Amino acid sequence: MRSRDIIKISHVSSGRQWWISGHLFRSQSFAVWNDGGPILREQDSVDAFELFIQWLYTRKYEEENARVSEFKPCAASGSNLSLSKRTEASGPMDWGLKAAVLAWDLGRYLEAEDF
Repeated sequence: MRSRDIIKISHVSSGRQWWISGHLFRSQSFAVWNDGGPILREQDSVDAFELFIQWLYTRKYEEENARVSEFKPCAASGSNLSLSKRTEASGPMDWGLKAAVLAWDLGRYLEAEDF
C-alpha cells in the first residue's frame, strides 16, 4: 500500500500546523524547502495561509467583508501585516484589500505565481 503524500506545514511563531496534500502544494509552489517540510516565517500571516489553503483546493478564497484597522507593523520585520481586526493603527480599510495584500506577500514567499 502506498502512503499518502501529505506534508506538514508549520508556522514559526504561533506553533500552528497544517497537514495538506504534498502533491497539490508542490504543483502550485515553486519554493524549495528543507527536509523538515515547509515552514512559514514569523512575519507570515496565519490567516493569509488559511486563505492559501482555501485557494489551493478551490482556486478561490473568500475573505470576510468588514472594515478593519490599517496594517499593523511587526516588530520583527517592520513591514508585516496582520489580518487582526484590532490593531493600534487608526483608520479603517477594506478587509478584502488587506487580505489581498497579505495573500500577495505570502504567494511571493511561497513562489506560488497563481495565488
